Amino acid sequence: MSKPEGNSPPRIEHSIPNVNARTGNPADLVCVAQGNPPPTYRWYREIAGSMQEVRGGSVLVRPLQSVLQFPRVLPEDAARYVCVVSSLLGEDRREVTLTVSTALAVHLRPQQQVVGVILYLVLAPHLRRNKSDYETDPCVFSHPQKVDAGTATTFNCSVVGGGVTGTHLAWLKNGRPLTEGARVSVLAGGEVLLVRAVRKEDRGMYQCFARSGEESAQSSGELTLGAVAPELQSTFIEQTLQPGPPVSLRCAASGNPPPRFTWLLDGVVVHPPEYVLGSFLDSAGDVVSHLNISSARVPHGGLYTCVARNMLGAVQHSATLNIYDEQVVAPVPTGPPSARLPQNLTVVAGTDVFLRCPVAGFPISSVTWQRAGDILPSHLRQRVFPNGTLLVRQVDCSSDRGEYLCSATNQQGQSAQGRIYLDVMKPPEIAPFQFPSNLQEGMRAQVSCSIISGDFPISITWRKDAGPLPQDADVHEQQHQFVSNLLFGNLAARHSGHYTCIASNAAAVANFTARLVVRGVSCVTNYSTKFIVRDELCGQLQHQVHCQGPSFLDGGTSGPLRPVPTSGDAPLSGQRLPYADNHLDES
Repeated sequence: MSKPEGNSPPRIEHSIPNVNARTGNPADLVCVAQGNPPPTYRWYREIAGSMQEVRGGSVLVRPLQSVLQFPRVLPEDAARYVCVVSSLLGEDRREVTLTVSTALAVHLRPQQQVVGVILYLVLAPHLRRNKSDYETDPCVFSHPQKVDAGTATTFNCSVVGGGVTGTHLAWLKNGRPLTEGARVSVLAGGEVLLVRAVRKEDRGMYQCFARSGEESAQSSGELTLGAVAPELQSTFIEQTLQPGPPVSLRCAASGNPPPRFTWLLDGVVVHPPEYVLGSFLDSAGDVVSHLNISSARVPHGGLYTCVARNMLGAVQHSATLNIYDEQVVAPVPTGPPSARLPQNLTVVAGTDVFLRCPVAGFPISSVTWQRAGDILPSHLRQRVFPNGTLLVRQVDCSSDRGEYLCSATNQQGQSAQGRIYLDVMKPPEIAPFQFPSNLQEGMRAQVSCSIISGDFPISITWRKDAGPLPQDADVHEQQHQFVSNLLFGNLAARHSGHYTCIASNAAAVANFTARLVVRGVSCVTNYSTKFIVRDELCGQLQHQVHCQGPSFLDGGTSGPLRPVPTSGDAPLSGQRLPYADNHLDES
């Protein structure tokens, strides 16, 4: 462009009315003008309907042109800009519209949900930008959210960027297209996945796929199984067999942690080598346990029970295995009764108890019971069923504890006697407790788990968020006879969570859970730094930068704020200053 001769008013010779840029890429708005004397350039941006002058290092002025620079375009940079050139002879202006497009991105929240355990979602704090000279990426710490089994839960899929209005959404579960049904629905144009009455089979990885033109993106979230009490999935049935063939009894149970199985015969735990016991985890995640007998004999007959147990409880199933006498032939097979070893049975006071006579043999024609010389039943709380089982309702520590004798007789008048010693215990009872409110980092705290009733010995243990209590130098446990104190010497965000006190004796297990919330110290952090803006016409401008950050939310992790280092008076050319926190990535 030739330099004009003589005086002439300023006139803009070149500008691009519409500039399109992708988020994160550089963009330049160019304004070329001529005039004599050389005009002065100013840039304005439309904000809330009014035009405000753009100042600072983002404006680069050279002879005959001015460039409004964006080293890294952000969505909020999109606006209508005006280049104004002026001199003593007049002015000229030209509008430039900056359009910012964003790459297609999908965000699925929450990223993890846990069925059957109470946890929570925590967001880390972030600085809000008040000026274009600052930038920080918000950071999300995704802790599992509580989802109670049997309740409803949702995954929310939000799409940003791309041609959002023409975006197609699709959902997958474990890499396969999601099948909708009575409990599983996709709502709100595909943005919300609703799962009603959550079950174990709903666990897995869920993905939201978005497609817009040539672009596609996806985000995933996981529905996992938290701590869940055992539940029987399959059991064995009552059988009547001839002696000699092998026998296999099978039970399967779900639960988390995976339950452990115990097998009993007439209330007594069985052991190898007489029995072959084994367990494995099947493809559905259930624990399958089996009891095998290589060659069934009369003493193997009786009431078999499988018990599945984990830290949240136990479930059991019982059925009878009848074995005929191997020495008796048709037409009426019968086996002489034989006594088993005496049994010791511990039960919870106030519950109903069924006692089966510990004898082997089949068939048994009659069973009689006595205690302390008295024939049972001796009162209304006792009942003897036709199969010989004795029921004692609402057992009492003083009147029902002791030895019970039973006599089993077959059709030939042969009999055997069994013995059961019944011990009645009071279960542990925990006094409700809670953590103090408004606890902050750096404070101290204590919580006590007191066992207000229950027979000794009583064992007391602690768990955090359905897992073992973590090893921590700031957390100490003090055990007494019926009290356990949990001491926190220096509270930190990592201590937030749900703490469960578990008390157990020979009869039962009790638990109580309380939530500890540790909040960050409420403070405002201020710091200043200086940067220099060089302009070929305007010289140097000095700016003071002030940063303020909100306090941390529940469970967030904090770190000391550090000033952003600057190198002397080096120009920044409109670069945004990164927020410096040792828990966030620096730009």
